[in-house]
Amino acid sequence: GRCTLAVDPPLKCSACRGSGHLRDTCGLYELPVPSSATGPPPAAAAAAAAASWHLQTSQQRLHWLGKALMSLPDELAATPEEENRRENVRREILGLLRVHLTGVTCCLELFGSCCNGFAFRDSDLDMCLTFSEYSSPSALPRAFAKVPIVKFKHRRFDMEGDLSLYNLLAVHNTRMLRAYAALDQRVRPLGYAVKTLARLCSIGDASRGSLSSYAYLILLIHYLQSEGVLPCLQELHSGSRRPELLIDGWNAWFQEDPAEISRHWKPACRKSLGELWLGFLHHCLYFDWATSVVTIRQSRPLPRQEKLWTTPLAIEDPFDLSHNLASGMTKKMAWFILTTFRNALARSCGRARPHQINGPLLSADLRPQDEPRDRGCQRCGRIGHAGRDCGRDQRQADLLSPVRTPLDELQRQLKLIDLRRRHPAPDRRRLPLLLLHSRRSR
Repeated sequence: GRCTLAVDPPLKCSACRGSGHLRDTCGLYELPVPSSATGPPPAAAAAAAAASWHLQTSQQRLHWLGKALMSLPDELAATPEEENRRENVRREILGLLRVHLTGVTCCLELFGSCCNGFAFRDSDLDMCLTFSEYSSPSALPRAFAKVPIVKFKHRRFDMEGDLSLYNLLAVHNTRMLRAYAALDQRVRPLGYAVKTLARLCSIGDASRGSLSSYAYLILLIHYLQSEGVLPCLQELHSGSRRPELLIDGWNAWFQEDPAEISRHWKPACRKSLGELWLGFLHHCLYFDWATSVVTIRQSRPLPRQEKLWTTPLAIEDPFDLSHNLASGMTKKMAWFILTTFRNALARSCGRARPHQINGPLLSADLRPQDEPRDRGCQRCGRIGHAGRDCGRDQRQADLLSPVRTPLDELQRQLKLIDLRRRHPAPDRRRLPLLLLHSRRSR
């Protein structure tokens, strides 16, 4: 008969190591935001919380915050000399390609963090290579990767970079971010502050399950649009129908003409830089992540029902509408990011502990101690493979092989000596008699 248990097996949570529940229902890493079922609507709760924080924050501290944030671009942005070096690297590579690729017209364009208006001094180069003779990239051979990439290092200028093929959506994303950064002088300091916070607190690496710097900028633009600091460039057009610029099957059009932007939109927010920084942190904490998606392509809210995305945070790419910029995020990582933002808000408002008030505005101690490692190997901590496929034992064996080989040979010789001592070989003169005895016994 079948063997059955009298009681159900106990439930074990892999997150908190507790019993009685599973990881999906664990309350250890609940997002530090209010729930609409236990309080006022998220928008009303966010407005009330922001008003209370702004009232309790003195004007002197807001002035200090604005001054500290305004100095970030001068301290972190690339100098004109470095921008010229990047342009020289692009021209040299383009000239080299044109020498070896005869018969076609090459076009090499910079994109990414090195030229989107929020570039750091140590930002790597990202270049997109296209050919004017081909109507579509399908006419060219492609690698197995989604976007073929060639990594390089320019020795004379000491710069590293990636060369991609027909990454046109990324090029248009860069242009749009640069257009947003040029609309208001408060945008760039806030962008540098967000990117600096993500870099110092180790929450800016999408390969480890967090968000990329591009996703943080989209989140910032979404907040500034809600405050009236920035418009929605993809909605500033004449007529009821939006113009089309199809790239890889997606409409990548947005308004780039400054005259058209000024004709369709007027800024309506006069908040200081310090108020906007506090408001951005409030916006991230009190945003209705459970039912809404962050988007900058439209002014109206975007419900999750239209996307069917189940990640704790949901951020829509403005062009590739099927791409969730937080697709690889786990519940623990979302808690880690929002808790970091909550600690940054407490320090910015002066509500932190006394020994933390005098510290820098942005530092690595803002992040929680329990750093998530969901995307990495549980044995070696590296990303890119699971624990069952980890080669740590093999790597350690390779390192110890020069030492283990003589030891193994010594152990083999000792075993052979012990075996001969216990089982001595028979006398060769008695070997025929032994063989004759064994035949008769058969």
